[in-house]
Amino acid sequence: MRFMLLMVPVFLLMAGCQSPGLEKLLGPKQPPLEDSIYISIPDKRIPEKYAVYSGLWEGGWLVNRKNLLKIKFAVQKIDTAGNARGVYAWGDDPLGRFDAGNSHFRGEINKGILKLTFSNGAYATFEIESKNTLNGIYSIGGKKSYGKFFKRDLE
Repeated sequence: MRFMLLMVPVFLLMAGCQSPGLEKLLGPKQPPLEDSIYISIPDKRIPEKYAVYSGLWEGGWLVNRKNLLKIKFAVQKIDTAGNARGVYAWGDDPLGRFDAGNSHFRGEINKGILKLTFSNGAYATFEIESKNTLNGIYSIGGKKSYGKFFKRDLE
């Protein structure tokens, strides 16, 4: 009898995992970025002003005073001219306008600013605040969102 009583809560929990209401309880999806993402270490020919952008970054865009759109991006490769390639991932929009996703990017570093341009016409710029912190601005259709991003260690 005790075994059956213990199984009821487990069954209810499992049944709840399949209901759409549970997602609302758990909150929005995190930015989908592979755990095993490859980032090449910049070689000695890459100027430090470019190499500092290499790595995995995590933070978010302030959507409004109460909501943050979570972002992760990996600058996987940088060349000697400051061209960057990588993957940009976003979580579910806190206002419900779009779902989590990711996309490969090509960017450029010019005058100390990394600029990513997206297929929706938006662009994001990132500037080094300190070795492990970036300040960012996301611009689309004349509107801007501001964010802060922190370098994460690769595991």
